[in-house]
Amino acid sequence: FPTARNYHLQVFTAAPFGLTLTKDRLGSAVVTKVVPNGSAEMNNIQLGHLVVGVNDEWLAGKLSKI
Repeated sequence: FPTARNYHLQVFTAAPFGLTLTKDRLGSAVVTKVVPNGSAEMNNIQLGHLVVGVNDEWLAGKLSKI
């Protein structure tokens, strides 16, 4: 469990989210694109942010199996 990072909780209530995720070499979901004026930008999501969970489920290690 990483402890050196700051975490930002963001809840999206409706799609589209206005971002693109790419799986990195470690299997993490990384924000690689933020659509201008989209939901992600309006909620301060930035390039390089990691998705660590979805629907109250921790994703650690699960994306590498997709």
